[in-house]
Amino acid sequence: MSRIAQTLWLHDGPYRFVGAVSWGVAGWGQMCSYGALGSHDAVVTQTFDDMATMRANVLRVWAFQSYVSENGEAFDFSRFDRVIAGARRAGVRLIPVLENYWKDCTEGGQKTDAWFSTGYTLPYGAYGVSYRDYVKTITERYRDEPTILGWEMMHEAQGTDFSALYGFAADMTQVIRATGDQHLIMLGTDAGDSAATSISANTDGTPSNFEKLHAVSGIDLIDVHDFDSPTVTLANGFAAQSAVSTSLQKPLFFGASAIRLPSTSVSDYSTRAGIILAKLVASRDGGAVGFLVYDYAPGWSTVGWSFDGRAEEPISGPNGVIARNFSPNP
Repeated sequence: MSRIAQTLWLHDGPYRFVGAVSWGVAGWGQMCSYGALGSHDAVVTQTFDDMATMRANVLRVWAFQSYVSENGEAFDFSRFDRVIAGARRAGVRLIPVLENYWKDCTEGGQKTDAWFSTGYTLPYGAYGVSYRDYVKTITERYRDEPTILGWEMMHEAQGTDFSALYGFAADMTQVIRATGDQHLIMLGTDAGDSAATSISANTDGTPSNFEKLHAVSGIDLIDVHDFDSPTVTLANGFAAQSAVSTSLQKPLFFGASAIRLPSTSVSDYSTRAGIILAKLVASRDGGAVGFLVYDYAPGWSTVGWSFDGRAEEPISGPNGVIARNFSPNP
């Protein structure tokens, strides 16, 4: 996988993707896992059977240190190995996200400017090693794995100190490349709403912080999110995000697009699917190279953002929104 200007290329042709986000597929025996399915083997089998049926070709997954090590114990990559094997079987490529800005599914609480400045170089919470050392370990381990589309440093990084976040991004791209890993790299920020990530042009005429962060050498793609905005086809800010993509000549994709399901009525399923379809088509028409629906959670029981492969779900399935908008790639 490589990028040429604002497009992705695989072998000798352009590559586009449609798929989902799964926060729990790599987990087991912890709060951020799909425990109702009985075993991690069952989770992986169900997840990638569903991905194959809906013809998804990319799954964005949580791959935090909590998923390979708990309470400072030695790394155990067996669950992630199982996820990679399942993805390979289903013809799905993975975007592993290496840490969360938010407190969910990880250690150390919500990240701060201090964490982006120096905290990521030290162990935090109950973790045995720093984020920096963990990333070095996981990227070196999988540097030759073609099932991985690329690494995403953070889920929705943000803050008030631009220099701290910029230094973090510049350092971590070098850490990944120093392992010999040549996968694509994403930073992973919010929509440009915080001071550190602001997408508003600076008063002195220099590029926005959002643009400067994504201009870091080694960052290949721009991940944008659209959460729970059912009344607009594309979330506010897309025009500015697209302008940054054009300015930097780096591809943009929707790494998470979500609409809340208020109930399990037939009409609510249909309404949500229609909104997702409109966003998917608009994102593609707007030049995005990928669109991922948040969030795939097999066997979910509480209504919200989740979807899975159940028969009444028009997002998934062999004739669902994702399958109908799948584009074969070389």
